[in-house]
Amino acid sequence: MAQEMEKQGGETLSWKIHEYTHYEHGPLWYAGIIIAGAVLLISALWSRNFLFAFIIIMFAMVFLAHAGRHPEELDFSISESGVKLGERRYAWKEIKGFFIIYEPPEVKILYFDFNGPRPTLAVPLNGEDPVTVRAALIRFLPEDTTQNEEPFADWIGRVLKI
Repeated sequence: MAQEMEKQGGETLSWKIHEYTHYEHGPLWYAGIIIAGAVLLISALWSRNFLFAFIIIMFAMVFLAHAGRHPEELDFSISESGVKLGERRYAWKEIKGFFIIYEPPEVKILYFDFNGPRPTLAVPLNGEDPVTVRAALIRFLPEDTTQNEEPFADWIGRVLKI
């Protein structure tokens, strides 16, 4: 749960999150991924699309290297000077705005849009009250009320458990 902090550090809210969402996969899921990868690889080789075959092989290597790894636990905090995720600080001037997608039990995520060509930062709310988080952020950032659905890439990653 969020902790109200002393004024000395200027922090208003903080909680712990995982570096990324880790899904448990059963043997059926692995079999499906292996079959899909093999079909795509054979199709790429059959059509002599060697670049696509190379991409599939590289994806498989990255997937295998990542499969045995578990996410680190990071501290996330909102303060007078910006937000902090792990050791990385983001000043308010770097952030364009925020939005919260709250559709329990699957989706409870805080998103930050940045100025410039940076990807959106997704922060799981875990057990945090979205109203409290919104109240802390609205003092510093505009809320993007046009965003009312989870981004497609996040949705497909959640559905496919990748």
